[in-house]
Amino acid sequence: MWTSYTGDEIWSRGPPKRGKVCTISPSDVDRESYDLTDMLIWILLSSLLTISYDICCQWSRNLVKRMPQFPPFMRISNDQLHSAKFLIPKFHIYSHVAKCIVNYSPNFLRWSAASDLEDPERWWAHINPVSMSTREMSEGSRNDTIDDHACSWNWRKITKFGMLLVILSLSLFIVILQVICSLLV
Repeated sequence: MWTSYTGDEIWSRGPPKRGKVCTISPSDVDRESYDLTDMLIWILLSSLLTISYDICCQWSRNLVKRMPQFPPFMRISNDQLHSAKFLIPKFHIYSHVAKCIVNYSPNFLRWSAASDLEDPERWWAHINPVSMSTREMSEGSRNDTIDDHACSWNWRKITKFGMLLVILSLSLFIVILQVICSLLV
């Protein structure tokens, strides 16, 4: 789960790009409470209105009722909440009931069908082994270590874009040559 920070601290490195990890200091939390998730989503709702979460169907159900418990400066209007789009990532959605699939699948939201929304899961698969090292660290050292891993993750992802473009360009070139050859025969 996440520890909350102010919006300025989160976006100090610029707005997050698609698939980039924006660290908000992962830490241990009580799994029964939605407080920290609510804080993270509040920060995101100030600029975004589409939210992907593994249990979005359950979490979003009583969000309107939980909103009055927030401090006044954090409250989001009911209109904003009702216009927000709540989604469940594609690899998780099929373990839900049919009603959740219909209501929360990115396949049914315009411009979202091509996205699987699983980037946070890929990040957690990368960062989970680090927890063995960070569990004994002080909070500052743990945050620095996780931030270093997030920066490394982003750097590796961005530097691989170039190779991906080369591979896609070569694949496209081969397809074009095959089409030309088939037309000449």
